[in-house]
Amino acid sequence: MTILTAVFLLCYILIPGGGGVFQWYRWFRWRRRFYGSLLFPLWSPGKPLTGRKWRFLGTVDSLVRDHYLWVRCNGLLVWVDLSRVLLHLLPGSEEARLGGMEVLHAEDVHHLPSGASVYLAGRVREENGKIVLDPQSEPVLVLYSVPLHHLVHSVIASARSVNEFWNPLTVPFMGVGMLLLLLFGSVSIQTHYLEGLLSLTAAFLPVSVFFPPAVFGYYLHRKLWRMGKKALVTYEQATLPWKACRRRPEEGTSWEVGDRRYRVREEGDSFVLEVREVETGAADPLLHGYTIHRYARLSRMWWKGWGILLLAALSLVLSVVVEGILILMGVDYLMGG
Repeated sequence: MTILTAVFLLCYILIPGGGGVFQWYRWFRWRRRFYGSLLFPLWSPGKPLTGRKWRFLGTVDSLVRDHYLWVRCNGLLVWVDLSRVLLHLLPGSEEARLGGMEVLHAEDVHHLPSGASVYLAGRVREENGKIVLDPQSEPVLVLYSVPLHHLVHSVIASARSVNEFWNPLTVPFMGVGMLLLLLFGSVSIQTHYLEGLLSLTAAFLPVSVFFPPAVFGYYLHRKLWRMGKKALVTYEQATLPWKACRRRPEEGTSWEVGDRRYRVREEGDSFVLEVREVETGAADPLLHGYTIHRYARLSRMWWKGWGILLLAALSLVLSVVVEGILILMGVDYLMGG
């Protein structure tokens, strides 16, 4: 029974669950980095490059030897070493936006279309006559095709996993667990009938969700999980101005951070964020006009999202338990127990 329990917990729960926590934390940390980059000033010709972090809006100029990217920003060429900076690819379609962002390592990048839009944030330095993005400055590099005023909304929705439990560790370790449990059950069922029976039943649990009646619970699980994720996305999109600026809503609707002035104004059933440079009054191309729908109590959206995710998890667990009981009865019948 000890071996059965250990294999079941490790291969079905702990390792896939640990991979899910890592997946969630990786995206959570990257979104916080993206939010922080929104506070950087937007570089334009005439401004000094060195000494601080900047945001750049540019296009792909060329890809050199699959590892080095030239980004053109208002006449400036920035050299990016893709072996040290991750490239995030934002999906263009609305359907693929929830959890649809791809992370590309240098070995995955073989071609990038010239002229593709790029959002770049971080510190740059001069090196051997080139302007180089400093990989130590926690840079943000996003390739996108959505309209610029939709970029922030799209990043919030896509920079996450749709379901963290289904991560690169889930399928391999569940496969190993199934094989080990099948082997253990086949060997032990002759001498330790109960342990063998439970082991064979547990071996088929990962695929049980594809057969009735569990398949109906699995369908409900997927539908609820997606609803919960969308609710959390809505909450995060609505609270972005406060998250990005480390400011609470009750502290007022007008404030300044660095060289920019922020103001939130009401427009119908929505709030609109206005962001302008203090000196020139120029509007920020990413955040100016950012629209937030009005909600009676925004905190309810957060609780609603996590509540729906909990219901989704319970529906999956109950489906697997019911299917497991049916499998147990079936195996017991076939073994003549």
